Amino acid sequence: MTSQILRICVRSHSLILNVNSKCLQTAVFSNMHLRKLKRLDRPPLLSTSTVTINTQQSVMMSGQKIKIMYYKEVKSIKDTKCALLVDVREPKELQETGVLPYSVNIPLGQLEHALNKLSNDEFKRLYGRLKPTLDYPLVFSCKSGSRSQKAAEIAQKLGYRNVSNYLGGWNDWAKNMKS
Repeated sequence: MTSQILRICVRSHSLILNVNSKCLQTAVFSNMHLRKLKRLDRPPLLSTSTVTINTQQSVMMSGQKIKIMYYKEVKSIKDTKCALLVDVREPKELQETGVLPYSVNIPLGQLEHALNKLSNDEFKRLYGRLKPTLDYPLVFSCKSGSRSQKAAEIAQKLGYRNVSNYLGGWNDWAKNMKS
């Protein structure tokens, strides 16, 4: 399995990558496209974190994999028997755009409390679904994939072992529904 070590620094809307010791800088836009790729003469003077990307479309944070999911995989989630689809956007965003079918809305700011502190009964009362076990598949979504990545990392930190991020989120869903 091929892996590359990336050192990532986020500064406003730019992303600085150190890929196999080659420094690159790129601008990141909300649609997740990378543009303005250029080589830097020296490494940036910013703090970094390490992320490993492999050819199996997984992201490793702290040694655990976060699977990347795309439209067709998310569309196949027809009910909560195969996975719990969690939209971490704010309720106002859902009212403005719409919701992913079969998803439950747990805003990112409430996620850790919901997964870690709520009893099974409280979780079911608030979200209308059974609280997932640590092995149950969780798929996180947001508008574009950034907050859902953070949500997946939070879930892993809490001990959840089967975690995925819907890369592209609502933007990708809406685009695919139109075509």
